Amino acid sequence: MVAIFGIGCGLAVLIFVKEPPRGRFDPAKKTEATSDSVLLIDSSHSQSKPPSKIRNLANGLLALIQNPCTRWLLVGGFFRFWQTTIISFYCIKYFDFYGKSALFGVLNAVVILVGGLTSSIVAGYISDKYEVENFKTKSYVCTALSALGFPMFCVIFLTHGNFYFSMSMLFLENLLCEGWMAPCIAMIQTVIDVRYKAVSVGVFFFGTAIA
Repeated sequence: MVAIFGIGCGLAVLIFVKEPPRGRFDPAKKTEATSDSVLLIDSSHSQSKPPSKIRNLANGLLALIQNPCTRWLLVGGFFRFWQTTIISFYCIKYFDFYGKSALFGVLNAVVILVGGLTSSIVAGYISDKYEVENFKTKSYVCTALSALGFPMFCVIFLTHGNFYFSMSMLFLENLLCEGWMAPCIAMIQTVIDVRYKAVSVGVFFFGTAIA
């Protein structure tokens, strides 16, 4: 079911999402340095011969590290994924104390689907809408939503005694805090060289999740 849904979303993105202008947020010197460094890696390859998968992966990682914007995204993504993983496992233990594990499984799926999806769409919309006025809008949205997660989880886990109250707060947390990933990925795709944007996003998810 997840695969079918993912393929559908991928096709929708392919059809409807337009490529953003790239490099408009990078200082001129940084852009030139990043471009030169990336090209240096591929200097042994002609245009007719694409780089190997290993070399392409290295280029994606190098592009992430060289750009100051994506360097901070890697650090922030590490802590955010770390928190998400810990909370996810703890949620199972915590809600199991109520003796309603099956009900939690069903409601949690609804919480993530409705709350998380809505949060991502709204966060992406706000980021795109106000980026014209301030080019750091996406970073502000990421930071605000991530920081808001701390008090929300305190409310969920430190106010004991009612299963449905905790589930309601978990839904509110997903609705208010889990949309950070949409502007984060958009920033990576905006500032990274178009040749390595997909592999850079893959490296970002793999690196932060493993860390």
